[in-house]
Amino acid sequence: MNETVEVDDRGNVAVEAEMTLEEKNAQLARGYIVPGIDIEGVVCSDVTEEDFGEIDDWIERMKFVCDSLNGAGLALTQIGVAKNVIIKKNEKGEYDTIINPIIYRNGGKVKTIEGCLSYPDEFYHLVRFKSVGYVYYDWNGKDLVKRTGKVKRFDSFVFQHETDHLKGITIAMKGALVDADKVPKSTGENGEEIIRVPQL
Repeated sequence: MNETVEVDDRGNVAVEAEMTLEEKNAQLARGYIVPGIDIEGVVCSDVTEEDFGEIDDWIERMKFVCDSLNGAGLALTQIGVAKNVIIKKNEKGEYDTIINPIIYRNGGKVKTIEGCLSYPDEFYHLVRFKSVGYVYYDWNGKDLVKRTGKVKRFDSFVFQHETDHLKGITIAMKGALVDADKVPKSTGENGEEIIRVPQL
């Protein structure tokens, strides 16, 4: 954040903080996010052909929010539209669009710590499947394209977290709040504290 110093006719000094573009985008993106309490119990409906004209706009808004808030994934319901749409970052740093997903268990369970863009500054212990299989539809700009496969570890956790949102389930409903001093952190290049838990 930069500061602007202004001096009035009487010599009074006023310091006004100027936000960087990243800070302005984060503030705008935060305004799109629906608080977790307001999406608890909100069950989403499938995307149909009637929704095709909205999909590109939904995806662009979701990408903006994820990019601005350093999210790893996002469900459309988190920005106020109760439709079965998710985006998640892939290994190339690009977004996969996941529409009308169905996931199924494909492995044992593991404990995780997760954050959520709808619960800023809160982190929860959860139990997740180590891997899941999926069936979903991708959007090619004109139509839905069916995809099937399996994912494990982190990608699996993202799928489970976001599909929970589509069913009206949040990490606050099914997890245990982690004490702030127990959240994994490291120190950045400039000595700042960095939380090492992804926001979904």
